[in-house]
Amino acid sequence: MRKAFELYGTGRYNLRTPGEELHRMGLRNRHGGRFTRTGLSKMLNHNFYISIIRIQRTGEHYQGIHETFIPKSLFDRVQGLLKGKVKSRGWMHTFLYRQTFRCAQCSKVLSGERQKEFVYYRCHTTCCPRTSLREDEISVRIQQERKSCLGRRRS
Repeated sequence: MRKAFELYGTGRYNLRTPGEELHRMGLRNRHGGRFTRTGLSKMLNHNFYISIIRIQRTGEHYQGIHETFIPKSLFDRVQGLLKGKVKSRGWMHTFLYRQTFRCAQCSKVLSGERQKEFVYYRCHTTCCPRTSLREDEISVRIQQERKSCLGRRRS
């Protein structure tokens, strides 16, 4: 459970991705399956992990005598992220040319995605063709342009 709070608390995950990560790590829900978004949301919102007991009938809260599983600061950060009060730290992947290039047809920013060992940039709108640019080829092209610009300046 602590790992779920830590993953979500980074701000780099939504409610779907920690479930996938936890499944890869071998953690399962009580039925032996993958954590669903609803199940993960219920778990992340449950005060039991910070040693607070809620009586459902009356809605009253009491300090429990059981061990606290999650630090209060981490629980509060997760609650802020769930309620949208805390800005997330950033992206899950940091690509070299993230938000640098735009589609020639629709002018939307090209999105980076990792496929096997390469990073590709492409437009994800339905009206644009499915062509993509490899990150390493973009870097080579930029280096070539820099060399040609430097050569023109010296002449």
